[in-house]
Amino acid sequence: MCKIGILLLDRDFEHDIYELIKAFYPEGDTHSLYEKDEEVYDIFFTVKKDNDNFVIKYETKDQKGVASAEVIRVADGDFSQETHEKLMDAHELRKANKDSLKYALYNVW
Repeated sequence: MCKIGILLLDRDFEHDIYELIKAFYPEGDTHSLYEKDEEVYDIFFTVKKDNDNFVIKYETKDQKGVASAEVIRVADGDFSQETHEKLMDAHELRKANKDSLKYALYNVW
């Protein structure tokens, strides 16, 4: 069984990130962290928000990877009227950001 650490420097979408990692490593001993600790992990993820992106880093003893997902924001003039109206709904905006983050996490492997 591998030991997995997930350092969540931004806790948005914490549950979604945890669940996707568990889907890939169902037998893994997975730990959500909110600050760096001294434990040794077989697989270590770092998730943080950097300006308008989520940045996901992946590290094992043999390899490293990084991916980013753009945070979708609604601002006047950024979208067509139809898209703007759809994304104005807070639920739709959160879902779009969650999907973007999960896609980036999926692609970090």
